[in-house]
Amino acid sequence: MKRRLEQKVVLVSLLLFFIFNVPFLFMFNGNFGDIDMPFVYVGIVIGWLAAVGLTYKILKNGLARG
Repeated sequence: MKRRLEQKVVLVSLLLFFIFNVPFLFMFNGNFGDIDMPFVYVGIVIGWLAAVGLTYKILKNGLARG
């Protein structure tokens, strides 16, 4: 893997580490809409899906060029 590609993947990993940190998650402790679902769960699922999509895009573009 190229160095620039590795840097992007490490950056995404560090960003996810800080976003999914427990004190950061508790800042959004509340209910989501009318269904009384905790916002923490919604945030984790959305963040996880965004991370998978971003990592896929980075790897697809990086491996296609190299």
